[in-house]
Amino acid sequence: MLLKISSRIDRDKFDLSVISLTGKGEISRSLECLGIPVYSMGMSFTRFNLLLFFRLIQLIARIKPDVVQTWLYHGDLIGGLASRLAGVTNVCWNIRNCNLDKDKTKWSTRLVVKASALLSKIVPKYIVCNSNVAAKIHQDFGYSKSSFKIIPNGFDASELQPSTEFFEQIRNELGISRSALVVGHVARFDPHKNHLGLIQAISRVNDVYPNVQYLLCGTNVDASNIILNDWIRESKVENNVHLLGPRNDVPQIMASLDLLVSSSVGESFPNVLGEAMACGVPCVTTDVGDSAYVVGETGGIVMPNDVEHLASSLIKVLNLSHIERKKMGFSARKRIIDYFSLESVVHTYEELYLKMKI
Repeated sequence: MLLKISSRIDRDKFDLSVISLTGKGEISRSLECLGIPVYSMGMSFTRFNLLLFFRLIQLIARIKPDVVQTWLYHGDLIGGLASRLAGVTNVCWNIRNCNLDKDKTKWSTRLVVKASALLSKIVPKYIVCNSNVAAKIHQDFGYSKSSFKIIPNGFDASELQPSTEFFEQIRNELGISRSALVVGHVARFDPHKNHLGLIQAISRVNDVYPNVQYLLCGTNVDASNIILNDWIRESKVENNVHLLGPRNDVPQIMASLDLLVSSSVGESFPNVLGEAMACGVPCVTTDVGDSAYVVGETGGIVMPNDVEHLASSLIKVLNLSHIERKKMGFSARKRIIDYFSLESVVHTYEELYLKMKI
């Protein structure tokens, strides 16, 4: 979303700079291709470096921004404090998480969240959250209730759309028949994403539909992940599951699917749902964050950690005829266009920044 907003914001009104607290990655390179300078601080989140923190303050003071928009917990805390110490009063935090359970969240992250909650009445003017559920969870955790503003994720339906070309391209790449039913799951390997529950659900679906193929994408979702591969072998679905690892062609992947599944136990507003829906792909998702609101009546909603219900919801959509699934996908795409267009989301961010500057 940071990249999408930066690529669409009115550059005649806004001059952008981005600071990465750690190093540079693929998103940094994409931002630089847009002509946006990206600074890297080389920080580590496991060990605080006071010298690098002072350098961050100096960098912000040198840039002299009218508004600082921080991103994610560590960025909110470290970037927010550094901005205020650099003399910037217009600070806006951005929260994009919905699960703070002790068994799913690192103790260090929970410590950062607790510190941020204490400072939320002092440091930021606004706290942007991409889901209503996430806002409520953080307010209950101690964040300032008066500072929140909900801005959902946005999607470009002109770039994300059904494509016969991509449908055939991905299937040819993976050796999957054009007539096969293909289910996708796009998420990094993380406890919040619940890959174990996903594999267990796939095993149950396999008893009814043994020929369905599953494309799993994301960081550490590949052949080198011993734990994930053990789950797959134990569930006897190794002939059905394709581990693709991280991909930079998600629109193509989405357009190749008949159905997308999200098995997460913690989300705020999953981008993957909007991306799949914009490509005309129906979704089955757990009811976490604003997932149920995003999908609406265009897909299936199940409770998190309910493997049986997840499997039965997948079977229900797979039972539909090709035409019925296409109609469901068309309704999903229309919902994204009507409620979550990238243009409207970027405009909302622009209005917020201008309001802060006044």
